[in-house]
Amino acid sequence: MLVLALGALATGVSTGFPVWWQTTVYTSAGLTSVVMLFLLQHTTNRANHAILIKLDELVRATTGARTEFLDLEDHQVHEQEALHDRLIPADDDPEDRSG
Repeated sequence: MLVLALGALATGVSTGFPVWWQTTVYTSAGLTSVVMLFLLQHTTNRANHAILIKLDELVRATTGARTEFLDLEDHQVHEQEALHDRLIPADDDPEDRSG
């Protein structure tokens, strides 16, 4: 990658940085950014999925745990909030406490 950047810089210097060179550099930078974004998102999704599997296993292994919390990420947000409200009553919600 460094070799490509140095090669592009050398080409720009030797040709006087024409418009076509600038367009090529800007386009390449944009495409590289998009590809890196997708790679980072894929890696993050894979890591999150692994964590969810591990947590599901811990819930299954815990006696007295409620299995309704397994695969909670597949439920709608209002269903998640309803389960959260049943688990933590509004009186005990730390977000509502002030100072």
